[in-house]
Amino acid sequence: MQFWKLWERKPLNLRLDGVRREGDIIHLYRLLPQGGEPDLGPRKRWTEWYALGVLVERRDIREVHLWTWPWMGRPTLYRRQRSAQLPKAVEEVRRQVEEAYSLWQQGAFRPTPGNHCYACGLADICRKEEV
Repeated sequence: MQFWKLWERKPLNLRLDGVRREGDIIHLYRLLPQGGEPDLGPRKRWTEWYALGVLVERRDIREVHLWTWPWMGRPTLYRRQRSAQLPKAVEEVRRQVEEAYSLWQQGAFRPTPGNHCYACGLADICRKEEV
């Protein structure tokens, strides 16, 4: 299990709360505050959906499991993805990321390094190379 995993990808990096691999199954974890409710809506949390979309398309990955894990609680399976037939959230996130990256390239916003994931809305675009 790796916590706060930086997955360096081009053109942007993904910051994942938790990742665990078991053979050809990948487990992605969204860590929540104590008593926190799952917040995996594609407008609020994009990295897990983006990673799920990339991983499920790989030949060496059979399944991707998306979990929510509240502090001092037990992980709860949120979604199990077995095929490349992606959920709508993945497509929505991909569109959002393309739009945000395009705006970033045009200089429309400047990411602020730090713990901004709770209110990101993609404007932080995972702190694009920690400007």
